[in-house]
Amino acid sequence: NDALQEATSRYKKEMTERKKLHNMVQELKGNIRVYMRSRPPNAKEKEQFGNDALCVSFPPGHENEVKLINEKGREKVWEFDKLFDLGSTQAEIYSEVSALVTSVLDGYNVCIFAYGQTGSGKTYTMAGPAHDKGVNTRSLDELFAKVKEREGE
Repeated sequence: NDALQEATSRYKKEMTERKKLHNMVQELKGNIRVYMRSRPPNAKEKEQFGNDALCVSFPPGHENEVKLINEKGREKVWEFDKLFDLGSTQAEIYSEVSALVTSVLDGYNVCIFAYGQTGSGKTYTMAGPAHDKGVNTRSLDELFAKVKEREGE
């Protein structure tokens, strides 16, 4: 019985330390992070603009920068914490934010906010189709799985 109590005590101590270290890493990454995902041109854009439908480029050697060309041909460079280019997958996007699910279970408030103009791909990234789930659905799946894992805690 004493050995069980000692093991339980050490387990709780280690779990507390893990939570502290995990959330310290999340804070070091930044409490506010701004990511950008670029979607490929859709059929209507290709039809209207042809090969010029793509107004976004990722300058080589500038890992977190994106260059945009507006309708007047002016260039603007933006910097983000993380960029997801045209070939990014739903899994890649989710892997960047998945650690936040653990923070939720550790008692931290978390908000993932999608912002952009109509048709820019927010719903696809956040909800996704049934065969390629988005951030929201993957987060809920992982949240419920971790809750089940931690039932005894």
